[in-house]
Amino acid sequence: MKLICATRGRFEDTLLCKSVVKMRGTELTFAIAQNNTAGLSRVYNSEISAETLVFAHDDVVIPNFWWADVVEEGLKRFDIVGVAGNRRVFPDQRSWYLEEQGLGPDYLENLSGAVAGGTDWCDAQKLCFGPLGEVKTLDGVFIAANGKKLLEAGVTFDEDFDFHFYDMSFCTRARAAGLTLGTIPLTLVHNSKGPFDQRWRDALEVYRRKYG
Repeated sequence: MKLICATRGRFEDTLLCKSVVKMRGTELTFAIAQNNTAGLSRVYNSEISAETLVFAHDDVVIPNFWWADVVEEGLKRFDIVGVAGNRRVFPDQRSWYLEEQGLGPDYLENLSGAVAGGTDWCDAQKLCFGPLGEVKTLDGVFIAANGKKLLEAGVTFDEDFDFHFYDMSFCTRARAAGLTLGTIPLTLVHNSKGPFDQRWRDALEVYRRKYG
């Protein structure tokens, strides 16, 4: 299993490193882009190989000793897995999470998985979106994939997206190639709110033009 991550500083200073690097019981290799200035899609594409691949943000905590086992079990059922996603796609979809109009959450019956917000599990805001299972889109905060299936299907991340919408475009490409996506019971804390800033709006326009 290969953990792939990009960080603007040193990996050893990140929440992700502090939560997983000392864990034992799994053969885990690290592909880390430190002091990174490249887009996530480019970093991730450079590390796609025929093994279990885990693409994770540097500001997540995984408070689960057996997280690698959870990932491997999930990949027995789906080609690509994550912690949260949406069961449907619709015109002008702007996120796995957002409703069709506005910036509020989609109906809970459409959502799947769970994720917490904060830096510590005890104090984090826990958000349970819905039952686990097959989805159409995944939150890019944590995505694991069967690397062999990606290579066979020719699925990569779209390098037109440095950060925003790299996950949505990846899921769109994966579905078009016939790959399956699903959520898994992995506990994860994410220390980010993901603002809808100008960079997000600019990326949205590119996504609309390319994927509709």
